[in-house]
Amino acid sequence: MLNPEKFLELESQPDNFETMVLGLIWNLKDDCLSCNINCQKNEGKAITKRSLLSIANHIFDLIGFMAPVTLKPKLILHEIWKLKWDENLPEDILNQVKKSLEQLPILAGIKIRYCLNLSSNGIKRITLHVFCDASKKAYAACIFLRVEYEENVL
Repeated sequence: MLNPEKFLELESQPDNFETMVLGLIWNLKDDCLSCNINCQKNEGKAITKRSLLSIANHIFDLIGFMAPVTLKPKLILHEIWKLKWDENLPEDILNQVKKSLEQLPILAGIKIRYCLNLSSNGIKRITLHVFCDASKKAYAACIFLRVEYEENVL
């Protein structure tokens, strides 16, 4: 939880409603979490196992909502672990890395509501939906809440 002094400091600055929480951007006005990935510092440099590890670990994702985008660089790291730290990557691996790095800016557009405020007035039914899957390389789960009101569905 954000301490009250920090909140008052942010509130007094009308254009600044964002603060960092657990490596994510918390927009206090919209009460949502997002991230800002900056991989431009690696542009123009050779991509090696060392630089890929740095990029993959630069993304702190405690909650795991960025996993669909961050999984590929981690799988590539697993695949190239036998290479030396500063050895150039093979062309096919390098193409995979570049393709997955191009997807990282997509994360900036994702906003996750930090808190779901439901009005109990007119709720007809609430259902929790859980999906999960796994392979030899990864596993995932997705959970969402479906709320049916008398008038509409959220």
